[in-house]
Amino acid sequence: MLNSARINSLAWLALLLWAVTLVIRYWDAAGLDLSALYFAAKFFGDGFASDVYSTGDTLLGETPTVNWLMAGAAEGLEEHELTPYVYPPLWAALFSPLASNIGLRPFLQGGLLVLVPSLLVLIHASWRLSGRGIAWALWVLISVLVVELTAPFGLALDLMQPQILISALIVLAFAKLRENAWAVAGACLALAAALKGSPALLVVVLLFAGHWRAIAVFAAVGGGLGLLSILIAGWPLHLLFLERLALLDDAALLSRVNLSLQPIVALLLSGELSDPNAGYAWLKAPSWLSYLSLGITLTGLALGGLACRRGAWVLGLSLAWTAVLLASPLAWTHYAILPLCFVPALIGVFSNPRIGQVFVLAIVLASSKAFFAQLVGQPLYIAAIYGSAAALLAFVGLTTCTLRSFGARWHQA
Repeated sequence: MLNSARINSLAWLALLLWAVTLVIRYWDAAGLDLSALYFAAKFFGDGFASDVYSTGDTLLGETPTVNWLMAGAAEGLEEHELTPYVYPPLWAALFSPLASNIGLRPFLQGGLLVLVPSLLVLIHASWRLSGRGIAWALWVLISVLVVELTAPFGLALDLMQPQILISALIVLAFAKLRENAWAVAGACLALAAALKGSPALLVVVLLFAGHWRAIAVFAAVGGGLGLLSILIAGWPLHLLFLERLALLDDAALLSRVNLSLQPIVALLLSGELSDPNAGYAWLKAPSWLSYLSLGITLTGLALGGLACRRGAWVLGLSLAWTAVLLASPLAWTHYAILPLCFVPALIGVFSNPRIGQVFVLAIVLASSKAFFAQLVGQPLYIAAIYGSAAALLAFVGLTTCTLRSFGARWHQA
Protein backbone atom coordinates (compact mmCIF):
# COMPACT_ATOMS: atom_id res chain seq x y z
CA MET A 1 0.00 0.00 0.00
CA LEU A 2 1.31 3.43 -0.95
CA ASN A 3 1.74 5.97 1.83
CA SER A 4 1.37 9.73 1.30
CA ALA A 5 5.14 10.30 1.05
CA ARG A 6 5.48 7.76 -1.74
CA ILE A 7 2.44 9.17 -3.55
CA ASN A 8 3.98 12.65 -3.37
CA SER A 9 7.25 11.30 -4.76
CA LEU A 10 5.41 9.67 -7.65
CA ALA A 11 3.57 12.93 -8.28
CA TRP A 12 6.90 14.77 -8.47
CA LEU A 13 8.24 12.14 -10.85
CA ALA A 14 5.17 12.45 -13.07
CA LEU A 15 5.46 16.24 -13.01
CA LEU A 16 9.13 16.13 -14.04
CA LEU A 17 8.41 13.66 -16.85
CA TRP A 18 5.61 15.91 -18.06
CA ALA A 19 8.04 18.85 -18.00
CA VAL A 20 10.40 16.89 -20.24
CA THR A 21 7.55 16.36 -22.72
CA LEU A 22 6.93 20.11 -22.71
CA VAL A 23 10.56 20.78 -23.60
CA ILE A 24 10.39 18.24 -26.42
CA ARG A 25 7.08 19.58 -27.77
CA TYR A 26 8.07 23.26 -27.69
CA TRP A 27 11.75 22.84 -28.59
CA ASP A 28 11.17 24.24 -32.07
CA ALA A 29 8.29 26.60 -31.19
CA ALA A 30 8.27 30.02 -32.83
CA GLY A 31 8.86 31.80 -29.52
CA LEU A 32 7.91 35.16 -31.06
CA ASP A 33 7.83 37.07 -27.78
CA LEU A 34 11.18 35.78 -26.55
CA SER A 35 12.67 36.46 -29.98
CA ALA A 36 11.97 40.16 -29.36
CA LEU A 37 14.41 40.04 -26.43
CA TYR A 38 16.99 38.32 -28.62
CA PHE A 39 16.90 40.98 -31.34
CA ALA A 40 16.80 43.87 -28.85
CA ALA A 41 19.79 42.43 -26.99
CA LYS A 42 21.64 41.83 -30.24
CA PHE A 43 21.09 45.41 -31.40
CA PHE A 44 22.26 46.75 -28.04
CA GLY A 45 25.36 44.58 -28.12
CA ASP A 46 26.16 45.51 -31.72
CA GLY A 47 25.95 49.24 -30.96
CA PHE A 48 22.49 49.93 -32.41
CA ALA A 49 20.71 50.90 -29.19
CA SER A 50 18.32 53.18 -31.09
CA ASP A 51 16.84 50.08 -32.73
CA VAL A 52 16.00 48.33 -29.45
CA TYR A 53 12.49 49.80 -29.42
CA SER A 54 10.06 50.08 -32.31
CA THR A 55 9.17 53.35 -34.02
CA GLY A 56 5.82 54.77 -35.06
CA ASP A 57 2.80 56.32 -33.41
CA THR A 58 1.79 53.24 -31.40
CA LEU A 59 3.61 51.29 -28.71
CA LEU A 60 3.90 48.14 -30.80
CA GLY A 61 5.02 49.95 -33.93
CA GLU A 62 3.40 49.42 -37.30
CA THR A 63 6.53 48.63 -39.30
CA PRO A 64 9.86 47.22 -38.03
CA THR A 65 12.97 49.28 -38.71
CA VAL A 66 15.33 48.28 -41.49
CA ASN A 67 17.73 46.73 -39.00
CA TRP A 68 14.93 44.62 -37.50
CA LEU A 69 13.92 43.43 -40.97
CA MET A 70 17.50 42.57 -41.87
CA ALA A 71 18.15 40.79 -38.57
CA GLY A 72 14.92 38.86 -38.92
CA ALA A 73 15.70 37.86 -42.50
CA ALA A 74 19.11 36.59 -41.37
CA GLU A 75 17.26 34.23 -39.01
CA GLY A 76 14.73 33.19 -41.65
CA LEU A 77 11.89 35.35 -40.29
CA GLU A 78 9.50 37.45 -42.33
CA GLU A 79 8.12 40.83 -41.29
CA HIS A 80 4.90 39.43 -39.79
CA GLU A 81 6.98 37.12 -37.58
CA LEU A 82 8.79 39.99 -35.86
CA THR A 83 7.49 41.19 -32.50
CA PRO A 84 8.62 44.53 -31.02
CA TYR A 85 10.50 44.63 -27.73
CA VAL A 86 8.40 46.26 -24.98
CA TYR A 87 10.36 45.33 -21.84
CA PRO A 88 12.70 47.50 -19.73
CA PRO A 89 16.16 48.26 -21.18
CA LEU A 90 17.94 46.29 -18.44
CA TRP A 91 17.29 42.92 -20.04
CA ALA A 92 18.38 43.96 -23.52
CA ALA A 93 21.66 45.13 -21.97
CA LEU A 94 22.18 42.08 -19.77
CA PHE A 95 21.55 39.57 -22.54
CA SER A 96 23.48 41.47 -25.21
CA PRO A 97 26.75 39.47 -24.81
CA LEU A 98 24.83 36.23 -25.27
CA ALA A 99 22.68 37.42 -28.17
CA SER A 100 25.71 38.79 -30.00
CA ASN A 101 27.42 35.41 -29.96
CA ILE A 102 24.67 32.85 -30.63
CA GLY A 103 21.81 32.49 -33.09
CA LEU A 104 18.12 32.93 -32.42
CA ARG A 105 17.24 29.24 -32.14
CA PRO A 106 19.81 28.39 -29.41
CA PHE A 107 18.66 31.52 -27.56
CA LEU A 108 15.03 30.42 -27.69
CA GLN A 109 15.88 26.88 -26.63
CA GLY A 110 17.87 28.21 -23.69
CA GLY A 111 14.88 30.37 -22.77
CA LEU A 112 12.59 27.35 -22.89
CA LEU A 113 14.91 25.58 -20.42
CA VAL A 114 14.24 28.49 -18.05
CA LEU A 115 10.50 28.83 -18.66
CA VAL A 116 9.54 25.18 -18.18
CA PRO A 117 11.20 24.92 -14.73
CA SER A 118 9.54 28.27 -13.95
CA LEU A 119 6.21 26.62 -14.72
CA LEU A 120 7.01 23.89 -12.18
CA VAL A 121 7.87 26.57 -9.63
CA LEU A 122 4.54 28.23 -10.37
CA ILE A 123 2.65 24.99 -9.76
CA HIS A 124 4.46 24.20 -6.52
CA ALA A 125 4.40 27.78 -5.18
CA SER A 126 0.66 28.07 -5.84
CA TRP A 127 0.12 24.86 -3.86
CA ARG A 128 2.15 26.25 -0.97
CA LEU A 129 0.24 29.54 -1.06
CA SER A 130 -3.05 27.63 -0.95
CA GLY A 131 -2.07 26.18 2.42
CA ARG A 132 -1.43 22.67 1.06
CA GLY A 133 -5.00 21.70 1.93
CA ILE A 134 -5.27 19.67 -1.26
CA ALA A 135 -3.11 16.59 -1.71
CA TRP A 136 -0.01 17.35 -3.78
CA ALA A 137 -0.75 14.57 -6.26
CA LEU A 138 -4.26 15.91 -6.89
CA TRP A 139 -2.92 19.45 -7.25
CA VAL A 140 -0.39 18.26 -9.83
CA LEU A 141 -3.06 16.40 -11.80
CA ILE A 142 -5.43 19.37 -11.94
CA SER A 143 -2.62 21.82 -12.70
CA VAL A 144 -1.33 19.74 -15.61
CA LEU A 145 -4.85 19.53 -17.04
CA VAL A 146 -5.26 23.31 -16.72
CA VAL A 147 -1.94 23.95 -18.48
CA GLU A 148 -2.75 21.52 -21.27
CA LEU A 149 -6.36 22.58 -21.85
CA THR A 150 -6.38 26.36 -21.45
CA ALA A 151 -5.40 28.91 -24.08
CA PRO A 152 -3.42 31.30 -21.81
CA PHE A 153 -0.92 28.58 -20.88
CA GLY A 154 -0.74 27.20 -24.41
CA LEU A 155 -0.16 30.65 -25.87
CA ALA A 156 2.46 31.49 -23.25
CA LEU A 157 4.44 28.35 -24.03
CA ASP A 158 4.16 28.73 -27.80
CA LEU A 159 5.34 32.35 -27.62
CA MET A 160 7.93 31.46 -24.93
CA GLN A 161 6.46 34.30 -22.91
CA PRO A 162 8.51 35.68 -19.99
CA GLN A 163 5.15 36.03 -18.22
CA ILE A 164 5.61 32.41 -17.10
CA LEU A 165 8.71 33.40 -15.15
CA ILE A 166 7.07 36.60 -13.92
CA SER A 167 4.00 34.72 -12.65
CA ALA A 168 6.22 32.18 -10.90
CA LEU A 169 8.12 34.97 -9.15
CA ILE A 170 4.89 36.68 -8.05
CA VAL A 171 3.30 33.53 -6.63
CA LEU A 172 6.59 32.49 -5.02
CA ALA A 173 6.81 35.94 -3.41
CA PHE A 174 3.38 35.56 -1.82
CA ALA A 175 4.05 31.95 -0.82
CA LYS A 176 7.21 33.11 0.96
CA LEU A 177 5.25 35.96 2.53
CA ARG A 178 2.74 33.48 3.92
CA GLU A 179 5.67 31.54 5.39
CA ASN A 180 7.00 34.80 6.90
CA ALA A 181 10.08 34.84 4.65
CA TRP A 182 9.51 38.54 3.96
CA ALA A 183 13.01 39.25 2.62
CA VAL A 184 12.76 36.61 -0.11
CA ALA A 185 9.20 37.74 -0.83
CA GLY A 186 10.21 41.35 -1.36
CA ALA A 187 13.18 40.38 -3.54
CA CYS A 188 11.08 38.06 -5.76
CA LEU A 189 8.41 40.70 -6.29
CA ALA A 190 11.07 43.31 -7.12
CA LEU A 191 12.61 41.01 -9.71
CA ALA A 192 9.18 40.36 -11.25
CA ALA A 193 8.57 44.13 -11.43
CA ALA A 194 11.97 44.64 -13.07
CA LEU A 195 11.01 42.15 -15.78
CA LYS A 196 7.67 43.83 -16.42
CA GLY A 197 6.43 46.89 -14.57
CA SER A 198 2.88 45.76 -13.71
CA PRO A 199 3.86 43.46 -10.78
CA ALA A 200 5.02 46.60 -8.94
CA LEU A 201 1.33 47.40 -8.42
CA LEU A 202 1.12 44.43 -6.05
CA VAL A 203 3.01 46.52 -3.50
CA VAL A 204 -0.43 47.98 -2.75
CA VAL A 205 -1.49 44.48 -1.69
CA LEU A 206 1.49 44.28 0.65
CA LEU A 207 0.57 47.71 2.01
CA PHE A 208 -3.01 46.75 2.87
CA ALA A 209 -1.83 43.38 4.18
CA GLY A 210 0.56 45.18 6.52
CA HIS A 211 3.82 43.63 5.31
CA TRP A 212 6.08 46.65 5.71
CA ARG A 213 9.36 44.76 5.84
CA ALA A 214 8.64 43.06 2.53
CA ILE A 215 7.86 46.49 1.05
CA ALA A 216 11.21 47.80 2.32
CA VAL A 217 13.07 44.89 0.70
CA PHE A 218 11.10 45.41 -2.50
CA ALA A 219 12.12 49.07 -2.55
CA ALA A 220 15.77 48.28 -1.86
CA VAL A 221 16.09 45.50 -4.44
CA GLY A 222 13.97 47.34 -6.99
CA GLY A 223 15.99 50.50 -6.52
CA GLY A 224 19.21 48.56 -6.95
CA LEU A 225 17.98 46.96 -10.17
CA GLY A 226 16.86 50.37 -11.42
CA LEU A 227 20.30 51.87 -10.81
CA LEU A 228 21.96 48.87 -12.44
CA SER A 229 19.73 49.33 -15.47
CA ILE A 230 20.65 52.99 -15.84
CA LEU A 231 24.34 52.22 -15.40
CA ILE A 232 24.58 49.51 -18.03
CA ALA A 233 21.85 50.56 -20.49
CA GLY A 234 22.17 54.33 -20.21
CA TRP A 235 19.58 56.97 -19.43
CA PRO A 236 18.73 57.84 -23.08
CA LEU A 237 17.40 54.31 -23.69
CA HIS A 238 15.25 54.59 -20.57
CA LEU A 239 13.83 57.87 -21.83
CA LEU A 240 12.99 56.19 -25.13
CA PHE A 241 11.31 53.34 -23.24
CA LEU A 242 9.20 55.80 -21.23
CA GLU A 243 8.28 57.71 -24.39
CA ARG A 244 7.03 54.49 -25.96
CA LEU A 245 4.95 53.64 -22.88
CA ALA A 246 3.44 57.15 -22.90
CA LEU A 247 1.80 56.31 -26.24
CA LEU A 248 -0.72 54.23 -24.26
CA ASP A 249 -2.04 57.29 -22.41
CA ASP A 250 -4.75 58.08 -24.95
CA ALA A 251 -4.89 54.86 -26.97
CA ALA A 252 -6.56 51.48 -26.50
CA LEU A 253 -5.70 48.31 -28.41
CA LEU A 254 -8.67 46.24 -29.55
CA SER A 255 -7.32 42.72 -30.04
CA ARG A 256 -8.40 39.11 -29.85
CA VAL A 257 -5.75 38.51 -27.20
CA ASN A 258 -6.13 41.69 -25.12
CA LEU A 259 -8.39 41.09 -22.11
CA SER A 260 -8.38 44.73 -20.99
CA LEU A 261 -11.66 46.53 -20.44
CA GLN A 262 -10.27 49.79 -21.86
CA PRO A 263 -10.59 49.03 -25.60
CA ILE A 264 -14.13 47.71 -25.13
CA VAL A 265 -15.20 50.96 -23.46
CA ALA A 266 -13.41 52.94 -26.19
CA LEU A 267 -15.20 50.88 -28.88
CA LEU A 268 -18.61 51.41 -27.28
CA LEU A 269 -17.97 55.15 -27.10
CA SER A 270 -16.78 55.43 -30.70
CA GLY A 271 -19.47 53.12 -32.02
CA GLU A 272 -17.49 52.21 -35.11
CA LEU A 273 -14.69 49.93 -36.29
CA SER A 274 -13.13 50.59 -39.69
CA ASP A 275 -12.34 46.93 -40.40
CA PRO A 276 -14.24 44.34 -38.30
CA ASN A 277 -12.05 41.54 -39.66
CA ALA A 278 -8.70 43.19 -38.89
CA GLY A 279 -6.22 41.50 -36.60
CA TYR A 280 -6.27 44.47 -34.24
CA ALA A 281 -7.24 48.14 -34.09
CA TRP A 282 -5.99 51.14 -32.14
CA LEU A 283 -8.83 53.25 -30.74
CA LYS A 284 -8.89 56.70 -29.20
CA ALA A 285 -9.34 56.45 -25.44
CA PRO A 286 -10.91 59.33 -23.48
CA SER A 287 -8.81 60.78 -20.69
CA TRP A 288 -11.28 59.76 -17.99
CA LEU A 289 -10.89 56.09 -18.93
CA SER A 290 -7.48 55.99 -17.27
CA TYR A 291 -9.08 57.19 -14.02
CA LEU A 292 -11.74 54.48 -14.25
CA SER A 293 -9.01 51.90 -14.78
CA LEU A 294 -7.07 53.26 -11.83
CA GLY A 295 -10.17 52.99 -9.66
CA ILE A 296 -10.73 49.35 -10.66
CA THR A 297 -7.08 48.54 -10.07
CA LEU A 298 -6.86 50.17 -6.64
CA THR A 299 -10.14 48.59 -5.55
CA GLY A 300 -8.97 45.12 -6.50
CA LEU A 301 -5.54 45.64 -4.97
CA ALA A 302 -6.94 47.01 -1.70
CA LEU A 303 -9.52 44.25 -1.33
CA GLY A 304 -6.89 41.69 -2.27
CA GLY A 305 -4.55 43.06 0.39
CA LEU A 306 -7.26 42.94 3.06
CA ALA A 307 -8.08 39.37 2.05
CA CYS A 308 -4.41 38.39 2.39
CA ARG A 309 -4.31 40.11 5.77
CA ARG A 310 -7.15 37.83 6.88
CA GLY A 311 -5.34 34.74 5.61
CA ALA A 312 -7.25 34.30 2.32
CA TRP A 313 -4.06 34.31 0.24
CA VAL A 314 -5.37 32.59 -2.89
CA LEU A 315 -8.47 34.78 -3.03
CA GLY A 316 -6.49 37.95 -2.34
CA LEU A 317 -3.79 37.45 -4.96
CA SER A 318 -6.27 36.16 -7.57
CA LEU A 319 -8.50 39.20 -7.11
CA ALA A 320 -5.59 41.66 -7.11
CA TRP A 321 -4.03 40.30 -10.30
CA THR A 322 -7.38 40.02 -12.07
CA ALA A 323 -7.96 43.72 -11.30
CA VAL A 324 -4.55 44.57 -12.77
CA LEU A 325 -5.32 42.44 -15.81
CA LEU A 326 -8.76 43.95 -16.38
CA ALA A 327 -7.69 47.59 -16.03
CA SER A 328 -4.28 47.52 -17.76
CA PRO A 329 -4.09 49.03 -21.27
CA LEU A 330 -2.41 45.84 -22.52
CA ALA A 331 -3.59 42.70 -20.75
CA TRP A 332 -2.54 39.85 -22.99
CA THR A 333 -4.29 36.51 -22.68
CA HIS A 334 -1.21 34.90 -21.15
CA TYR A 335 -1.48 37.27 -18.16
CA ALA A 336 -4.33 35.01 -17.02
CA ILE A 337 -2.00 32.13 -16.21
CA LEU A 338 -1.52 33.51 -12.69
CA PRO A 339 -5.14 33.23 -11.51
CA LEU A 340 -5.57 30.03 -13.52
CA CYS A 341 -2.78 28.35 -11.52
CA PHE A 342 -5.12 28.55 -8.49
CA VAL A 343 -7.96 26.61 -10.14
CA PRO A 344 -7.47 23.60 -7.79
CA ALA A 345 -8.08 25.87 -4.77
CA LEU A 346 -10.58 28.45 -6.04
CA ILE A 347 -13.62 26.28 -5.36
CA GLY A 348 -12.74 26.33 -1.68
CA VAL A 349 -12.68 30.14 -1.39
CA PHE A 350 -16.45 30.35 -1.91
CA SER A 351 -18.71 29.89 1.11
CA ASN A 352 -21.09 27.90 -1.11
CA PRO A 353 -19.13 25.06 -2.75
CA ARG A 354 -21.71 24.72 -5.52
CA ILE A 355 -21.25 28.35 -6.52
CA GLY A 356 -17.49 27.81 -6.40
CA GLN A 357 -17.76 24.83 -8.71
CA VAL A 358 -19.88 26.76 -11.22
CA PHE A 359 -17.50 29.75 -11.08
CA VAL A 360 -14.37 27.66 -11.63
CA LEU A 361 -16.01 25.63 -14.39
CA ALA A 362 -17.09 28.84 -16.16
CA ILE A 363 -13.59 30.32 -15.93
CA VAL A 364 -11.91 27.14 -17.18
CA LEU A 365 -14.34 26.80 -20.09
CA ALA A 366 -13.97 30.47 -20.97
CA SER A 367 -10.18 30.01 -20.99
CA SER A 368 -10.14 26.72 -22.85
CA LYS A 369 -8.35 26.22 -26.14
CA ALA A 370 -11.59 24.89 -27.65
CA PHE A 371 -13.46 28.10 -26.84
CA PHE A 372 -10.67 30.31 -28.11
CA ALA A 373 -10.50 28.30 -31.33
CA GLN A 374 -14.12 29.23 -32.03
CA LEU A 375 -13.19 32.91 -31.91
CA VAL A 376 -10.57 32.76 -34.68
CA GLY A 377 -13.06 33.32 -37.48
CA GLN A 378 -15.22 35.81 -35.58
CA PRO A 379 -15.14 39.57 -36.19
CA LEU A 380 -12.55 41.42 -34.14
CA TYR A 381 -15.03 43.15 -31.85
CA ILE A 382 -16.81 39.90 -30.92
CA ALA A 383 -13.56 38.14 -29.99
CA ALA A 384 -12.33 41.16 -28.04
CA ILE A 385 -15.58 41.60 -26.13
CA TYR A 386 -15.59 37.90 -25.27
CA GLY A 387 -12.12 38.05 -23.71
CA SER A 388 -12.85 41.20 -21.72
CA ALA A 389 -16.20 39.82 -20.57
CA ALA A 390 -14.48 36.68 -19.25
CA ALA A 391 -12.00 38.83 -17.31
CA LEU A 392 -14.84 41.00 -15.98
CA LEU A 393 -16.75 37.88 -14.91
CA ALA A 394 -13.71 36.67 -12.96
CA PHE A 395 -13.24 40.09 -11.33
CA VAL A 396 -16.90 40.40 -10.28
CA GLY A 397 -16.98 36.83 -8.96
CA LEU A 398 -13.78 37.22 -6.92
CA THR A 399 -14.81 40.65 -5.64
CA THR A 400 -18.21 39.35 -4.52
CA CYS A 401 -16.59 36.39 -2.80
CA THR A 402 -14.14 38.69 -1.02
CA LEU A 403 -16.84 41.09 0.19
CA ARG A 404 -19.01 38.22 1.39
CA SER A 405 -16.08 36.80 3.34
CA PHE A 406 -15.57 40.19 4.99
CA GLY A 407 -19.25 40.32 5.88
CA ALA A 408 -19.19 36.83 7.36
CA ARG A 409 -16.19 37.66 9.52
CA TRP A 410 -17.83 40.93 10.65
CA HIS A 411 -20.98 39.09 11.75
CA GLN A 412 -18.89 36.50 13.58
CA ALA A 413 -17.07 39.29 15.40
